[in-house]
Amino acid sequence: MAKAPDIQLADFQIAMPCANLIGESPVWSVREQALYWIDVEAKLVQRLDPGNGNLRRWTMPEVTSCIGLRAHGGLVAGTRTGFVFLDTETGGVTGIAHPEADIPTNRFNDGKVDRAGRFWAGTKNIANSPDATGSVYRLDRNCIAHCVDSGISCVNGIAWSLDERTMYLCDTWLRRIYRYDFDRETGIARNRRVFAELSTEDGYPDGLTVDAEGFVWNAHYDGWRITRRTRWTRRPRAAHARAARYQRYFRRGRFANAVRHLRIVTAHARSAWASATRWTCVRTRAGRRRHPRAAISRMMR
Repeated sequence: MAKAPDIQLADFQIAMPCANLIGESPVWSVREQALYWIDVEAKLVQRLDPGNGNLRRWTMPEVTSCIGLRAHGGLVAGTRTGFVFLDTETGGVTGIAHPEADIPTNRFNDGKVDRAGRFWAGTKNIANSPDATGSVYRLDRNCIAHCVDSGISCVNGIAWSLDERTMYLCDTWLRRIYRYDFDRETGIARNRRVFAELSTEDGYPDGLTVDAEGFVWNAHYDGWRITRRTRWTRRPRAAHARAARYQRYFRRGRFANAVRHLRIVTAHARSAWASATRWTCVRTRAGRRRHPRAAISRMMR
């Protein structure tokens, strides 16, 4: 069984002091060499060109929580009331489907594009309670949305194994990471079971990705850590990138203010599996600590 190597992180560098309210869904465009992400509460989609520092923003008509890249340009997104397309040339927003029109107390949360070009996104209850009112949806290329699973409190961190036979998904408020049997050709995920369950000390499972060696990385909201698990075990091999540096910042009052503050930073991870720059969001709120959100390590399309 492979053993997760120790990870040494170089100093974090602030790439854009963007003062977001809640930064989410970072997606790197290889074609454009640019980073897209959203500010959920401010209803913004943003694009940073790290080569010249240019920042572009699109205002959305409602709360937007996740985005994915489209093959011929533009974005697909999950919003307060369903799936939409965003034309990044004109700023135009086109509605696609609203699968939960009959559940006004829910909204879409995290989402990601799989390797077959389908957009997956899940919902959560707006009250942030452990009530299992959320569902997972798959938006096919024909723009039809299918409910794949339900009975989840808050969908986060969707990702797939390297062989595309397993799909991972976080049920945040229940502190669980699930795994499903996945069929790439049909886009069917079935046989949900618990892959990992977090303790109170661990916080809540949030952003998740699978690295080039098949290990599962998960950022812990309110747990101040990122864990790396093998696909064979529920127990993490090691905890990496604990946010001690950010805890020091909080104690010094560096981020003390009444408004949530976000910065996009880059982290250079020196290990056997990663040598390229990784993008992550760090968000804070007065009186409350928040963990660095997991980065998306590869573009799915």
